[in-house]
Amino acid sequence: MQRFATWMAGVAMAVAPAGGGMDRGGTRLFVESTLTVSITSGPSTIQPNKTCEWLAAASGGTAPYTWDWSGGTTIYEDEGYYLARSSSSFYVTVQVTDAAGSTASASRYVGVSSTAPTCIL
Repeated sequence: MQRFATWMAGVAMAVAPAGGGMDRGGTRLFVESTLTVSITSGPSTIQPNKTCEWLAAASGGTAPYTWDWSGGTTIYEDEGYYLARSSSSFYVTVQVTDAAGSTASASRYVGVSSTAPTCIL
């Protein structure tokens, strides 16, 4: 079976002859998008020891996803939702693993200041 594969803009594409042979006619196209995750909202500065929230979104890969958050003192985490607090600066980080075992991660630096806006939960 002949096969052509290329990567373009985070998408893997493979074209293979239908039925496994060039002489059988038809072409199959397989598209696999790359797993990505981003922190979509949350403060970049928080007040000392005040609980704040961050949200993340994942796309691509093979659902379902598992989520692993870290940073500060974890108060609560569930998929794309994270609550934490800290008395010193930290990175809030989320790592997502898809059903095929691919991983993607995103981080955001969070400073701590007594003059930061109050987080509304």
